[in-house]
Amino acid sequence: MNMTDTVQPFPVEIAETAVEDLRSRLANVRFEHPLPVDRRSTGILSSELEGLITRWSERD
Repeated sequence: MNMTDTVQPFPVEIAETAVEDLRSRLANVRFEHPLPVDRRSTGILSSELEGLITRWSERD
């Protein structure tokens, strides 16, 4: 992007069936407790992932 370019809004269309599927998946997530290894070297912490899923499932 050069200095004369501007950011332009664009429409995003997502099928309602895809949104419903995502909501269902988020509502039905199951976590194994305790995880055998739960540290940054193996990825996101399970507590952070659970928090993200909770926030995502509360969004419209």
